[in-house]
Amino acid sequence: MGFSDVYKVIQSAPFGFMCAKSVRNDVNQLIDLTFKESNDAFYALFGINNREIENKNYSSLCNSLRLSVFGDRELFFEHVNAQATSEFEFFFAPKNKWIRVHYHHSEAFENNDFHFIFYDVTSNKRLKLETESFFNFSFDMLLIFNPEGLILKANNTWGDTCLYNSDELEGKNFLLWVHPDDLKNTEKAFNFLREVGVLDSFMLRFRCKNGEFVNLQMRAKMNNNNVYASFRDVSDQLKKEAIVRASEEQYRLLSENTTDVIWTMNLEGEFTYVSPSVQKLRGFSVDEVMKQQPHEILCSGSLEYLSKGLKSIKENLLLGLAIPKEIFVLEQPCKDGTS
Repeated sequence: MGFSDVYKVIQSAPFGFMCAKSVRNDVNQLIDLTFKESNDAFYALFGINNREIENKNYSSLCNSLRLSVFGDRELFFEHVNAQATSEFEFFFAPKNKWIRVHYHHSEAFENNDFHFIFYDVTSNKRLKLETESFFNFSFDMLLIFNPEGLILKANNTWGDTCLYNSDELEGKNFLLWVHPDDLKNTEKAFNFLREVGVLDSFMLRFRCKNGEFVNLQMRAKMNNNNVYASFRDVSDQLKKEAIVRASEEQYRLLSENTTDVIWTMNLEGEFTYVSPSVQKLRGFSVDEVMKQQPHEILCSGSLEYLSKGLKSIKENLLLGLAIPKEIFVLEQPCKDGTS
């Protein structure tokens, strides 16, 4: 393929192309560029045609915002002087676009020319910014780490619960903050995650900046050889569950050792709990009572009274009214035919 063929390909390429001659000082440092030519895609990206820039110096055009296609001119020249091949991105305000530039220069080229290729990366850049915004907007604590636990990225929510900012977590191993008693199980969970690719739910204790530990529920998934994990502080939930369990245990001890019959019933008139003392008073076992139909639970007069009471409770609930405390005298049939 000859030069003319290459030139035709470049002119019809979907990426922007521009060639410029370098202008150097006595110590061979780049101090300016003289634009030579550009292709049609360059015009589509910037709205600048070849006639506007051909044989003109970049410095002389930088006063016009429309032609400042490399951002900060001094920083650009400083960067170019440092290396032969590079890539950078900048925001081109007149077209509201993010542009990625790849440039190359070599003394092997005639007149030490620079060759620039321009790509419109606006969609990718906006998606990245939106993802970053969503990442930090989440109420959950989020981490991206490698399979060994090295934290690559953390969101800002860690500061709300554990008092760490993202910089204090990134670049360090997640296991450093795990409670010593949970370390072995956490390592097992990481091994499982590496093998299976998904970790639905795992509990661990995590050390906060103030030295206190919080209970975190972790969910994670492997993607592109990295772990994407979310964490939620469930410390208060676990405390409440512990209180409920203690209360239930006390209630169970009371109900199972009382001589009175204790039972609970839903709004449909079905038993949800019956204490073991029912067998002594009625002759039926708990299992037998739980299977009984309404007419087997109460004698006819009491059954009608209970039905009216349940109806009244339902109506109060629908109206948002409080349910009054009442004492009922109900008659229940016993296994031996008495009541």
